[in-house]
Amino acid sequence: MRFEDRAERITAKQVAETFVSVGPLIDLLSSRNNQIVYGRRGTGKTHALRYYQSMCNKTRDVAIFIDAQNIGSNGSIYNDHSIPVSERATRLLVDVCSAIHHELIVIFSDPSRGWNLAEAAPVLDGFVAGFSETRVDGAVEREASHKDSSVSKSTASATINLGTIPNSSFGLSNEDSTNQEHATKIKVTGTDHTWIDFNYFSRAIRALARYLGASRLWVLIDEWTTIPPEIQPYLADLLRRAMFSVPNITVKIAAIEHRASFKIDLANEGYIGFELGADISTAINLDDYLVIDNDEERAKNFFRNFVSNHAIAIASEIGLNIGHPGSIIARSFTQENVFTEFVRATEGVPRDAMHILALAAQKASTNQISMPVVRSAAHSFFQTEKYNTIQANKENRVLLDWIRDEVISNRRTRAFLLPVAVEDVIIDRLFDRRALHILNRSRSAAHRPGERFIVYKLDYGLYVDLINTDKFPEGLLLSLDAGKDVDFDVPLDDARSFRRAILDLDQFYAANPQFKRAP
Repeated sequence: MRFEDRAERITAKQVAETFVSVGPLIDLLSSRNNQIVYGRRGTGKTHALRYYQSMCNKTRDVAIFIDAQNIGSNGSIYNDHSIPVSERATRLLVDVCSAIHHELIVIFSDPSRGWNLAEAAPVLDGFVAGFSETRVDGAVEREASHKDSSVSKSTASATINLGTIPNSSFGLSNEDSTNQEHATKIKVTGTDHTWIDFNYFSRAIRALARYLGASRLWVLIDEWTTIPPEIQPYLADLLRRAMFSVPNITVKIAAIEHRASFKIDLANEGYIGFELGADISTAINLDDYLVIDNDEERAKNFFRNFVSNHAIAIASEIGLNIGHPGSIIARSFTQENVFTEFVRATEGVPRDAMHILALAAQKASTNQISMPVVRSAAHSFFQTEKYNTIQANKENRVLLDWIRDEVISNRRTRAFLLPVAVEDVIIDRLFDRRALHILNRSRSAAHRPGERFIVYKLDYGLYVDLINTDKFPEGLLLSLDAGKDVDFDVPLDDARSFRRAILDLDQFYAANPQFKRAP
């Protein structure tokens, strides 16, 4: 119940103690190639990037973690359509570079890192100058005024005394004063633009790279998809032009796949942004990697280490000795199959695993976690955390309820197919909110040759209510062999016939004309 569910709120020490590598993720991140890490919220992208940052900073390399949620200003990230998109993207690049500059000062000022700040300061000054220029696009008027004033005053006086002792006195005074006033007024009738001269900026970046010498600068950008979609390709283009050609600078980006917009194609076959595969590659998609249906042993091993590492770290903080890591799972769950059910309930999402386990611990109290407790916790988590959020948008709730009734109650399965070519924003939102999960991204079907399908499954917490009822789904739609891509077919005499296996969203929109399907 003490587990912290967000990696950005824990210390570097806690990041290292609780991290569990997802397959080859760290080896992939260690590549010098510019890369994208895909995954929905809660799949461990932030934890992985922060862990990799701590690894790099233990060496002579310099790793900078940038949370895109915390950069940008009203003039760069918000939807002020009076400002051109290119200008907003340029301002955002300036914000990114400002964040890099701040982190570099911290690193170069750390005596334990061995850098000489006096030597680094001129390089950092040049780096700042490269991205801090502004210019005015439009007329600039200057008005000057000059005013002189002078005052001259003369007085003379004479006095003669004819008394016993005659005497006389004379007085003369003269006063001159001159006042001068100058005033200059500048009137700007144009627009003040953020301006980056990429020739100059590139030289500043390369000067920084030369100062690093054999060390590498790793720029780790998290939460890319919090940037407005219309700005993302322009920022991607600016990053590509500024950093991708520098040999010892590597950029890693964490993003949600279908929320990321990296490229705009131009009519002349050019483009703005990243070209996936050519400019930047995909390292791994964490949405797929820990799903138990894809590889049960891999998923179980990950969550076994995941739970043990977190339990040991928290116990150490509060002064408890909970024994050998290998015994924690056996002592916490009544049986091995209960732990397997817990892994199944997580749907491969570590953050969801934390919430489910915390609820299970509350329900079990001082007892071991049993099968009913796991199922009850998973159901409670879905209802209180996921379904409440989904209900905030009527479209999401109605479609999810329709899929639940259509797939679970009527078809007696928790999986369904959608053609790869079918795009639907509500399906995407349900996937984002982890009410739907992707079991496989590309499957073929014997009855529809040449067409590819995405296999979705409904969240464990959504159908757990039906366990031990006559509507309980008997299994998944099809049996998937890990690593194989084969045609499949559902026998016609099966209650889950092939025609009913493919979900027809047109039926939903026909039955709910109040919802307009996005093009």
